[in-house]
Order: sequence, then structure tokens, then C-alpha cells
Amino acid sequence: MANQTHAPVASKPFALICSFQVPTTELNPDFVPSVSVVIGHYDSQEQAKHARQAIQHAALISAWMYQSFESNASNALGGV
Repeated sequence: MANQTHAPVASKPFALICSFQVPTTELNPDFVPSVSVVIGHYDSQEQAKHARQAIQHAALISAWMYQSFESNASNALGGV
């Protein structure tokens, strides 16, 4: 996780990040793989909320919104 990189976001300070969990299998019931994905970058919190509400999937275990407070848009990060 320490090697994560983030792409600059020009003018969209909100990012929607969702975590998905794959169902376990009979081969290894203790292994539950999951992944967090940046779904998109948005101009407003309201747009990010609407994008989250549009996702209806059983594998979705959580979602959160990230807001960049960087004043310099070229330095803004779009993820966690």
C-alpha cells in the first residue's frame, strides 16, 4: 500500500471511493479478497452522492467521499 500513486485532478475536488469484497470460496473460506476503487471525480458533493446512489451491487461493502482542500488545482489529489 505504501507504493500507491495518485493522479492529479485539475478542477474536481470530490472523489467517490468504493470498497468491494469478493465472496469467499469453498477452497479457502478464510480468504476474503477486497479492493478499493476510485469511481470518479466530481465538481460537487451532491454529484458524488448521486453517483454513489446509482451503484447497486451486492459486492459493495462501503463507500466514502474524499474532498481535496488544495488551493492549487495542479497539486490536488483525487484519492486516499
